[in-house]
Amino acid sequence: MLSRPVYTEKIAHSSYLVGSQGRAVIIDPRRDVDVYIHMARELDLTITHVLQTHLHADFLSGHMELADRVGAEIIMPASAGSDFPHQGVSEGDEIAVGKLRFRVMETPGHTPEHITYVLVDLDRGDLPGAVFCGDTLLVGDVGRPDLFPGQADALTHKLYASLHDKLLRLPDFVEVYPAHGPGSLCGRAIGQRRRSTIGYERRLNAALQFKDPDTFRDWLLKDMPPAPDHFSRLSEINRRGPQLLRKLEPLATLAPSNARDLMDESGGIALDIRGARSFSRSHIAGSYHISTRANFPTLAGWVIPPDRPIFLISSREEELTEACEQLHRVGLDHIKGQLLTGIQGWEAEGFPMDSLPLLEPTEFLDMLKGENPPMVVDVRSADEFAGGHIAGAVNIPVADLRTRYAEVPVDRPTVLTCNVGYVASLGCSLLKQRGRHRVYNLRGGLTRFVDSGGTLT
Repeated sequence: MLSRPVYTEKIAHSSYLVGSQGRAVIIDPRRDVDVYIHMARELDLTITHVLQTHLHADFLSGHMELADRVGAEIIMPASAGSDFPHQGVSEGDEIAVGKLRFRVMETPGHTPEHITYVLVDLDRGDLPGAVFCGDTLLVGDVGRPDLFPGQADALTHKLYASLHDKLLRLPDFVEVYPAHGPGSLCGRAIGQRRRSTIGYERRLNAALQFKDPDTFRDWLLKDMPPAPDHFSRLSEINRRGPQLLRKLEPLATLAPSNARDLMDESGGIALDIRGARSFSRSHIAGSYHISTRANFPTLAGWVIPPDRPIFLISSREEELTEACEQLHRVGLDHIKGQLLTGIQGWEAEGFPMDSLPLLEPTEFLDMLKGENPPMVVDVRSADEFAGGHIAGAVNIPVADLRTRYAEVPVDRPTVLTCNVGYVASLGCSLLKQRGRHRVYNLRGGLTRFVDSGGTLT
């Protein structure tokens, strides 16, 4: 048996290639599938199957791409009701690939249709050796059951049964291969390791220590972080089958006047993907700012309206390529073009421009000591804020600025803070769109603030 993990940073996603006797399956693939095709070729394997554990909510899956590119058969939970050609599987079904046997175990809870694949490698015997459990069991955590309105209680009870009546009945030596790692919002507190064993999780996973489903529910649903906007739409797109990437329009290169006309006609938005310093010096008025150095796909999926055309702002080809790839991963396919001359051409045409002051920590400290100190808005999550923040700061997570902007005065200087400055820059761009122009970004965020002698409470 050959087994190779593929970890996708930023969306913290784990997928897997597993092969035997010249054949391979891909489990929970991401949408851009070249990595699996190249890996299989290097290992002299033919990809014959795509195994999906569930309809993923945080990224678009690559099942349609692999079916189109290499003719792989798609294996899906039968209860998902998917619209595309596939083999629907249920409890006890088995998929044979070479000397490998993948036995289906229904494990609802994170999602209603979730299944797990228990792997037996016949070259080593008839005992299960690994389990590909999607987001049911994570390292040090379990999949969140609150992504479907009105179903959290029912799904939590199903998740408890899936864990205790099924997964935890596997032998301790069975290796656990989850679909997500630390940083993913599919769980609440995922551990740093990317794989584990049933025995290790049985003993040390806090979510598995509860003796009844009610106390498990009360503990699990308390203080669950908010789910990004794209979580509510991507699982349905995965059920229907994502559009093939080869059928999307190529990224057009546009002169500033053409880009502006198209934006006006279509309601398109300018998405500036440069670094925070470049954006601060000069940017298109009203643009969004999400640097590719930040958690770009999650932030974009969270705040960019999916029904509006996107025009990318950058002069670096590799940055544009990376941004397109990551936007496609979260279902933002309506990318219309890029500026031929970058931001300089837009400014040369005399079109509306703006800037964003970057405050050095020493300047910020002086402002805090002044007679009229600025409002300080910490745009990190509530958990991060609770772990330490500037005294007197107000916590408004960055995505919430779209609805809570009225809490930020129009006429008072306001400094936005985050860990290193990238998320705060997005927050400033959201506030500027809503008429708050006296906003500042703390350069280097709280990290540099503390290094410069500032203290957190």
